[in-house]
This record gives sequence, structure tokens and C-alpha cells, in this order.
Amino acid sequence: NDLLYAMLLPSANDAAVAIADNYPEGREAFVKKMNDKALLLHLTNTHFADPTGLDDDENYTTVIDLARLGSHAMKNKTFAQIVGTQNKVIFNTS
Repeated sequence: NDLLYAMLLPSANDAAVAIADNYPEGREAFVKKMNDKALLLHLTNTHFADPTGLDDDENYTTVIDLARLGSHAMKNKTFAQIVGTQNKVIFNTS
């Protein structure tokens, strides 16, 4: 839960990497799942090469795909609650 808050509020990319690295089949499987989900959501101009979207020319998206993703994500109560939070203190930094 703390990793989600860290990833979504201040955009802590290390939290995104930690989540991906702890996915049952590892980071590569996590990124594949991200791309599978993008296709399921009809984000046809989006591709993920890593969990952060940084430092890789194979990460790309469009404004329209981001809007679609955001609209879909806001239907998730946990996501909506997290991104609607103004302040969050995370106690466990290990």
C-alpha cells in the first residue's frame, strides 16, 4: 500500500521498480502484463519497456491513450483514493 502511495503521489520511480521486481515472475513479466493491459484497454499507441517509463526509447504513449488510461484508472476505488490524497506519511522505508 505504501509503495502505491509513493509511486502515485510524488512519482517515486523506485517504488514502481520495487513493485515490478516483486511481481511473481519478475520485472519482465510485469512489463509484459502492463502491455497486455494496454492492449485490453485499446491503448493502441502505448508501449511499455520498463516499469517507470524513463530512459528507454521503447516507452511511448499519446495524450489520447493517457486520457483513456486515466479514465479507466479512476474507476478503481483504491487508485482514486490514492491520487485524491493531498498528504501521506509513509513510515516504512525499508
